[in-house]
Amino acid sequence: SLATEHERRSYLHDKLSAIERDLWQCAKADTSIGGHECTVTNLSARVHDLLNELADTLRTKQRDFLNDETKQALRAASKESLGYNLSNFLNGDAFRTIFQPATERLLKSSTDAVINKVHVAVCTCFQALVDHHMGDGVLAALTQALVNEFNDLMDAQVKAVQTHVEIMRDAECNVTHTTNHYYQQTIDKFKEIVSCNNHAWKSGKNVYCEPNGIHDGEALEIPHDFMDRVSQSFRNDSNDAEAIRTMQISLHAYWKVVQKRYADTVGVLLINQLVFGAVKMLKKNNYTLLTDLLASVQEDPKVAQKRKKLNHDLVQLERAMQLIRSI
Repeated sequence: SLATEHERRSYLHDKLSAIERDLWQCAKADTSIGGHECTVTNLSARVHDLLNELADTLRTKQRDFLNDETKQALRAASKESLGYNLSNFLNGDAFRTIFQPATERLLKSSTDAVINKVHVAVCTCFQALVDHHMGDGVLAALTQALVNEFNDLMDAQVKAVQTHVEIMRDAECNVTHTTNHYYQQTIDKFKEIVSCNNHAWKSGKNVYCEPNGIHDGEALEIPHDFMDRVSQSFRNDSNDAEAIRTMQISLHAYWKVVQKRYADTVGVLLINQLVFGAVKMLKKNNYTLLTDLLASVQEDPKVAQKRKKLNHDLVQLERAMQLIRSI
């Protein structure tokens, strides 16, 4: 009946504890919560899917730094820096002018989307757990109040995550720094390919015949179509033009570093703060939730009065039964 405060408090404590325990299991890839057909409670798998989407978006939607448009932009930027920088220097201003705008837009749009999707996944999982543990027999006001309280707590959690991600995004756009070996290794590999094939490319031999070096960089994600353009234009390119190609490779390699670093860092942040963080948040706010939700379990006065009358009638009927049996 949940007619007394003690009954209501005990009931809420048991339900909140069960939901908290199962949410933790959902975060740790327990696929049995809610039944095998309930995929929304496979929270770790759903979030993993979303983080893979983020990585795919970063990999496929970024500006192509190896195309001729970027080549012309680098050439113009390098020309304007002559007199202070040598023509084969990739100065920081030119790098940021080309790298920053495209990167900033993509990082913002992709991470805003994945944060919202992870937020929805966690809240959907929680709703499923509430339905699973409380069922249809519980006051609708209670289940809705619990979901609303959780959503409010998650909103605050999401805002904190957005602040952290914004700091990361600004850092990636404004600072050029890496100790990742892939960056220099890619540049060195490009130079090695050019060095090994420059005689043939300059003479016009083997440009359209294998082996011609244009596939040699694919292991480091230097696409063969870029190397093909380099080989075909090599006879007529000046030293400055060769330097521009190296600058393109630098942009390309650095973006690969940023892409992987950012996707991984955002991923662990979202899992820690929004998935595991949701469980910690429930545990931390257990007493507050319990206290706030007690009001949602209060009975309608008319229902309480009816219960009192029914209990009184039941007592009278039991007395009448005893009297009948004694006759």
